[in-house]
Amino acid sequence: MSDTTYAAAVAYAADRGRSDGLAAASWYELPDGSHALRRIIDGIESGDPIVLDTFPSPDLSGQWADSLTGPALVCEALQAADAPHDGMPYGHAPGACATCDAWDATGDICDAYETAYSDAVESDIGRRARYQLGD
Repeated sequence: MSDTTYAAAVAYAADRGRSDGLAAASWYELPDGSHALRRIIDGIESGDPIVLDTFPSPDLSGQWADSLTGPALVCEALQAADAPHDGMPYGHAPGACATCDAWDATGDICDAYETAYSDAVESDIGRRARYQLGD
């Protein structure tokens, strides 16, 4: 697999993660009161797990019906990067696509998605909290 294809697949995963993270953050209900909002902002800035663990998090496990899985993400990323493979997007189980399963950057694709998702969630929730505080 070429470096260009690899970069395109990872970029696709990061873009998808950002988009999914923003969607998830929009459902997060901010608490009332300036003290609680300030606690969220401070928790984001300091990386406090007590605050961050209340935020939506990426889940590629496939636990929920029709949810994105790691293997499906890899297939989508390879398709977006125009990499030849025999995979099926949703509902893809490990073993369904030998190309996807053998590709050694699966972890990088999933990591790019999860990092971008979490960053988007934190950024959007922080932006909304600051807006409510008038910062």
